[in-house]
Amino acid sequence: EVGLLTPTLFASLAVHWLPFLIKRAAAKVDKINRMAAEGLDPTLEKMLKIIQEQAAATPGLEQHSTALAQALSANTGDRHLGEALLELLQALSGLDVEVQTQFCESLASALLPCLEESCPSGVGPRVWGAAANPGAPWRFLCTLHTLPEVGLLTP
Repeated sequence: EVGLLTPTLFASLAVHWLPFLIKRAAAKVDKINRMAAEGLDPTLEKMLKIIQEQAAATPGLEQHSTALAQALSANTGDRHLGEALLELLQALSGLDVEVQTQFCESLASALLPCLEESCPSGVGPRVWGAAANPGAPWRFLCTLHTLPEVGLLTP
């Protein structure tokens, strides 16, 4: 179906936008830490655990998986989730493009069902913006109303 976000498309977009995501994550470290300290939405926490599991299975990201797991399991006031996510993204950017792509594809295969569950019935995650404006960051048609706004994917 046209516009459907597949794991391959997700991986392509994620690898392409990795430098942008790192820049946005660096600018949002404090905000992410505050959100984590206030308590994470269950859907977001589930998605972060999926990211942590995928990182644990990826050579070169294992230690960052451990840091992410510690941030997720810490008492809410002691969470340093922003730093853990930023370091994971930076480590991913240092890996070969093939490894980045493989990580992102396997991550998408695990995350997309979670995103579909969060979307209103029949919507599903779709990409918009990229076709209309290739220079703009990609976004989901499904706005994931259940997730707090972090701002990583908005300009």
